[in-house]
Amino acid sequence: MKTYLLGLLALISLTAFADESYRCLNLEKESPLKEVTLKISTSLLTHQLKSVELVRKIKGRSFEPGNNPFMGMSVAHYDLDPAAVKEASDLEFQELIEDTTTNSTISLSDSIVNHQQKGFAYFYGQSCFWILDCTSTSHFFKCERN
Repeated sequence: MKTYLLGLLALISLTAFADESYRCLNLEKESPLKEVTLKISTSLLTHQLKSVELVRKIKGRSFEPGNNPFMGMSVAHYDLDPAAVKEASDLEFQELIEDTTTNSTISLSDSIVNHQQKGFAYFYGQSCFWILDCTSTSHFFKCERN
């Protein structure tokens, strides 16, 4: 019985090492949000994404393959570093729609999902206030693992 308990405690303690933290710099020159921390946690046994902390924490949701947010005409409206956009446009992305009522989305490059040294992230959020118009924000990040 003690052996099973020790084994279980060892597995629980190892989950602390399943977290990775990234320092993400905003690629949009005029954005007030310059730097954020991206924290991803994975299940020890399945290596499946469990939570992401970019603007807020999300648990128990799964990322699905998504469109590359660094491609297309929408990127042209932002003053982004062209070299970073070119690098990001060659990558595959996973996305999580945070809330279907506000259509907030977090997209991560596969390099981040796989805990590689660097990658790209994108956040799109929409807020609606009663009778006022809805406002939306977009943030494009280049991230490096801490």
